[in-house]
Amino acid sequence: MIFMILEAKNALGRVPGLNEDLLDSEQHNDRKDIVEEYKANRIDYTDVPEEENPFSQLPYVYKALDFMKIKHTEVIGYETDDVIASYVIRYSRKISCLISS
Repeated sequence: MIFMILEAKNALGRVPGLNEDLLDSEQHNDRKDIVEEYKANRIDYTDVPEEENPFSQLPYVYKALDFMKIKHTEVIGYETDDVIASYVIRYSRKISCLISS
């Protein structure tokens, strides 16, 4: 993830300023209640040992982002992709948008 952020910084020629790092949350998402098959092919990390759970790395990712002075937000209750799409719809006429995933 850090390399992806640095690539985005290089592509823009600067560190982006608008919540450029949005991260999925480990918390429950209501979309699963609406559509049972939603992300049914993905691993349920609640049963995965902590050392194998990618969400256990989030504190280190946050620390690295803070060190690089890159803003970040953990998206809770919504899909991160939907939030990113909302930002692009709202700001793309005013600023150049780059999505790196």
